[in-house]
Amino acid sequence: MKNKKNKNTVKKQIVKKSHPADYAHEMFDAIKKDKIDFLFIFIASSCFLGFGIYHLGKFFTTDEVVWLYKRYPMYWNSFLNGDWGRFENFGAQSGILQILLSGWMFFAKNTAAYDYSNFELFLFKWRLPLLIFNYLLLFIIFDRVRRLWGNRIAVTNIVFITFFPYLVGISQIFSKDTTLWSTAFISILNFYLYLKTKQYRFAIYSGLFLGLALLSKFPASILYPLYFGFIYLEYLFHDTNRSRFIHSLKAYVLSTGISMFIVFIALPPSWFDIRLLLDWTWYSKVIDHYTDYILLSMAFLSFEILALKGVISKNVNVYNFLKTWIPRILFGIFFVCLCFMAIIQLLNIEDHFEFLNRNIGAGLLIQTFPRAFFAGFRNIVKGTPLIHFIGISGFIILMLKNAMSYTHYRFFFYSMVLIMVYYLGAALSGAELSLRYQIILLPIFCLFASYFFVTIFRRRFYLYLTILFVILALEMLHVAPFYITYRNPTEFSSFINPGVNWGQGGYEIAQSVNRLQNAEEMKILSDYEGFAKFFRGAGSRYTYRQKLTENYIRQYDYLCLSSIGYRQIIRYNAMTQDFKKYYEQPLENAVSYIGNKQNYVKLVRVDS
Repeated sequence: MKNKKNKNTVKKQIVKKSHPADYAHEMFDAIKKDKIDFLFIFIASSCFLGFGIYHLGKFFTTDEVVWLYKRYPMYWNSFLNGDWGRFENFGAQSGILQILLSGWMFFAKNTAAYDYSNFELFLFKWRLPLLIFNYLLLFIIFDRVRRLWGNRIAVTNIVFITFFPYLVGISQIFSKDTTLWSTAFISILNFYLYLKTKQYRFAIYSGLFLGLALLSKFPASILYPLYFGFIYLEYLFHDTNRSRFIHSLKAYVLSTGISMFIVFIALPPSWFDIRLLLDWTWYSKVIDHYTDYILLSMAFLSFEILALKGVISKNVNVYNFLKTWIPRILFGIFFVCLCFMAIIQLLNIEDHFEFLNRNIGAGLLIQTFPRAFFAGFRNIVKGTPLIHFIGISGFIILMLKNAMSYTHYRFFFYSMVLIMVYYLGAALSGAELSLRYQIILLPIFCLFASYFFVTIFRRRFYLYLTILFVILALEMLHVAPFYITYRNPTEFSSFINPGVNWGQGGYEIAQSVNRLQNAEEMKILSDYEGFAKFFRGAGSRYTYRQKLTENYIRQYDYLCLSSIGYRQIIRYNAMTQDFKKYYEQPLENAVSYIGNKQNYVKLVRVDS
């Protein structure tokens, strides 16, 4: 009788608000009721768009070379000609959502026709749809967080996202990560909303945005097993309520099915070979080694609950342990690791810990387990603004003290499960988690920080939010336009790093040369992407595959050198004394430069 009553209650909840038109009415009513909150949202989202538009076409990255001249035309040519045979070279790289959003640019003009005089405008138009897409999704993020945790946390969360330099910077670039962070975060929030309300519409929205996340980049496939894990944890949290699990299982099948259908529609080769669809979803390379074990585990747990009526789960007395100690253990591990890396960064003693030393020759994707695991924490410490970092740390302390409501506690616990599974999975695969590789987690960290600041600033909330807004905005103005290469003040030697392979700084150096009268007659060799496309003379790119002699270097008038180029040349063992002396020249002697001694882009004259 109890199960039957619960089942009827669930049905009533589903019927209560199932009309899409209710969404617009709810938003309108919320705007009228909370005008100050929406004023902050409008200003913050406008700042996100403004910072993103600024400098939007004035850099060119290494990754974008492949997208612009290979994958981008490959997709559209295959689509228009119906020739999908060459599409297999696209692999499981995804990025289709980005291609679809900027698709109109393919028909606007042949990419080969752009030169230094209009390449900046082309890049601006090419990237603008991606930036606007993320800008519009900010309002959906606000609405979803508002429904879960209230207006104040939703507003603060948007402020933290808006002034997270890396999220703004990645939104400027044509990359697989550009739309991954926003679509995956909305999918997660919608799934939490389903677990909270038991309304199928949120499962549908979750599946829709999960499909868009998969079309952005394959790491979103990790949400497939995690969503099932969440509904199993819900089953345990609610004292093994079987009818609740059955309802959630239906929603899970619906959500995952919609996500796969979205990928199927946008991936025409899968119309003829269903294996390609599986390669982009359940068997993507982020989980393919574990997929069979995951599916077997899911089948066993479902069988245990549905056929055996949860006899095993009911007899395992883990509920109090699950609700109290397991979350504390997870958050405790995360907090200890985060503090450990923060102290190491502040004292600059990372070289003293052998297990943290990087295997330089192996690259980012083949590292030892300790190095790969702690790299995620190191990059959070280095790349997160100081106020965000304080908020994240304070939030973890609140979790350890269990100083929040049960509903909030539950969903934050699920978020930490996601984070730790992501970190452990990457470490087991030997992947070093840079900020880019953990982009899917950054909005969750912003949410953590938001909860902490709303909790401690309950009184005079809007005064403190205004102060927080101003401080973060000033920091963004200081970092601009090199958002994606931001380093927080714990790394004092390199507050801004324009020499990373995102191509930052090359445009500015090129403009300084273009102003010279004889620029068109000059020949300049650059050690990284981001300079030659904006230079009106003969610009060449050095690719680290040959050792440069003095005779070869003297073909050029200038060298455009960067700190990232230097590190790459050392890595490939391509440095010669003839080349090294130009890197050793002081920045003050350079024709022009951007950055500092550790991280720079500079133009030096070749010895005559």
